[in-house]
Amino acid sequence: MSPAPRLEPAQPAAPFPAAAEDDPHRAISQASQAGRHAEAAAIAAAWEQAALRQHGPCRS
Repeated sequence: MSPAPRLEPAQPAAPFPAAAEDDPHRAISQASQAGRHAEAAAIAAAWEQAALRQHGPCRS
């Protein structure tokens, strides 16, 4: 039996933050409307992770 292949972690399609963009909603919407749902999800995930690093988890 051969060893399982190593899986590399997925890299987001767009880095956080986009230099000229303070709000990711437009990029996410454009990618989603163009059918690039994986890209839209990656952009949203990148921004979410950056917000968590900067502000910590939500405390409610």
